[in-house]
Amino acid sequence: MMAKERTKLIEEQRNLSDSSEIMSPGARNSRIFALENMLATSSSTMVSTA
Repeated sequence: MMAKERTKLIEEQRNLSDSSEIMSPGARNSRIFALENMLATSSSTMVSTA
């Protein structure tokens, strides 16, 4: 789910013009960064418990 949201945000960032953005570029980048960190943490936890 986090990976899908991350991908969606990145795609939106590439496709939207500045005038039609719902989320500011800074907020979008912060959300992408947070999602990437959550995914990395989840992956590390899964590997360590396997």
